[in-house]
Amino acid sequence: MRRALAIAAAICVTLVGIAVLLAGVVSRAPQRLRAAAPPIEARSPDGSLLAIVRSSDASIRLIDAHTNAIVRIVHLGDRIKRLWFSPHGRHLYARVRDDARVREIAVRSGAIFVLGER
Repeated sequence: MRRALAIAAAICVTLVGIAVLLAGVVSRAPQRLRAAAPPIEARSPDGSLLAIVRSSDASIRLIDAHTNAIVRIVHLGDRIKRLWFSPHGRHLYARVRDDARVREIAVRSGAIFVLGER
């Protein structure tokens, strides 16, 4: 299980690095490449799910840690800056940029609730 999570994290970091390199090559403008920001991710308390943010479309991918299969894709529409699971693992919480409210995502259904000021 740890190996699968490590592989998933390595793939995300690698893909982000490749995207940054391609962006520099395509623009052909002389510029310094910046280090890619680390991926925003969270693991469920039992280790069965990995939540990874895909910043290009402001979505969260829920990945089964045992099979590496995408279980659910949740689109929030805003740039996500932090993720965490509830202690029991039934909910995933997301904080987006420029908004003090927290999004609560039901892991089973993918339903999104907006919680008040935190």
